[in-house]
Amino acid sequence: MRVLIVDDEQAFAEPLAQRLELRGIEAAVAGDAETALGMLSRQEWDLVFLDVCLPGMDGVSLLKLLQEHEPRPDVVMLSGATEMSQAVKAMRRGALNWLAKPVSLDAVLEECRKVGHEDRALMFCSLSKVTFPGAGVAAMAASRRNIDYILKNMFPMIISFDKLNQVRHIRFLKDMDGLAAHMEKHRALLEPKFRAVLAILDEGLSGCGSIARWTKPNGGYFLSLYTLGGCAKRTVQLCREAGVVLTDAGAAYPYGVDPQDSNIRIAPTFPPLDELETASRLLCVCVRIATLEKLLQRQ
Repeated sequence: MRVLIVDDEQAFAEPLAQRLELRGIEAAVAGDAETALGMLSRQEWDLVFLDVCLPGMDGVSLLKLLQEHEPRPDVVMLSGATEMSQAVKAMRRGALNWLAKPVSLDAVLEECRKVGHEDRALMFCSLSKVTFPGAGVAAMAASRRNIDYILKNMFPMIISFDKLNQVRHIRFLKDMDGLAAHMEKHRALLEPKFRAVLAILDEGLSGCGSIARWTKPNGGYFLSLYTLGGCAKRTVQLCREAGVVLTDAGAAYPYGVDPQDSNIRIAPTFPPLDELETASRLLCVCVRIATLEKLLQRQ
C-alpha cells in the first residue's frame, strides 16, 4: 500500500511517515500541492492524507484536482480545530473522511483498513532495548489472515521457544504496570540527554535558514537529523575526522541507502551528558561546514 501525506508541518508528517514505514506501509511526504501533484503523476498512491491548510493551493482546492486524477486515490482530510468548516466542505466534495490533528497512528491504520489494505499493516515490538540487547522476546500485531499465515509457516522452523528467557522477563517485568515502571527509569536516564541535544541543535542550527531540520520524539532511543540534500555523508565524515563517530548517514533507510543523502540518525543514549553536549555542538559546526561546501560547489 502506498500512502502520501500532504502536509507542510514536517514535524508532524515525517514522523508519521516513518511510523507507517515501520508497519509495512510505503509512505512519503509532500509539503505543498505542487509537490503532491508531481508525485501523483509519477506513480500511483492508494491513499492520500491531505491537510486543509497548505502553502499556495489549499487542501480543498487540491482535493478537487485529485477527484479528476486517474487513477483517483482515496483522500482523507486532516484539519485543526479552527479548520472544521473546510473539512466539512471537503467531505462534501468527495473526501473519504477527515481526521482532526494531532492524528493518532491507530486512526491512520483504521483508514487503511477502510480502503481494503488492512493486510499490509504489520506492527512489531521487541524487548531488546527494554531489557537487554538480543533479549529475544518480541510480538507482532497484524490482521487475522496474516497471523494465521505466519503461524502456519513458523511451526515447521521452530523446535521450541526460549521458555527460560520468557520466564525471566515475566518474573522481572511481571505485568504492564511493571513494564511502565521500568520504562519510567529509562525516561529518567534518557530525557535529559534528548533535551540537551534538541536545545543545542536549536541553538546551533535554527538561525541558519533551512539547512537542517530534526525530529522531536516523545519517546524511543533515536532522533533524526535531516541536512541539505547531499550533505549527510560529508557531515558524518567531518565529525569522524574531529573525533566524534556517528551512525552512518542513511543507516535508518532500507539497505542504508538514503537517495537524498540527508538523514543522520542520532543516538544520544550512551555518552555521558557532558560529552554528548560537546559532540552535539561539533555536529552543528560540521552541518554548517558541509552545507557551505555544497553551496559553493553549485556556484
